[in-house]
Amino acid sequence: MIGLKEEFQISANKLDELIRVNRESLEAAKSLAQFISGDLPIPEETEFPTLLYRTFAYDIAYNPNNALLSEMINSGSLKDLSNPQLKVNFTTWLATLDDIAKQETELARQRTESLSSSARTSTGYFSTH
Repeated sequence: MIGLKEEFQISANKLDELIRVNRESLEAAKSLAQFISGDLPIPEETEFPTLLYRTFAYDIAYNPNNALLSEMINSGSLKDLSNPQLKVNFTTWLATLDDIAKQETELARQRTESLSSSARTSTGYFSTH
């Protein structure tokens, strides 16, 4: 169980870093939206690509460590746990992560589409504004 606790702690640290990066991307996206809506003055030509980069460049996927938990599930070791709620939590954890991975894949697709669209529409943006 100590190994499992360490595995979850490493995963929690990864999640904390992902949350930090996502918050930074969100703040950049808010600024970008304010420029687009006209709530803020048009950014300097050098600022716009930086905002795009900060909004879209970071990896948003959560990649937790699950090797030990997977091994325990596959070997049937969870039956040795006395806490029934803990057994349920462990067995549903991987399915929950699969759901999250599907959402992340869809978000990555949307980000790629947004970047492609931005590249097409921003060509000449500063020369017309």
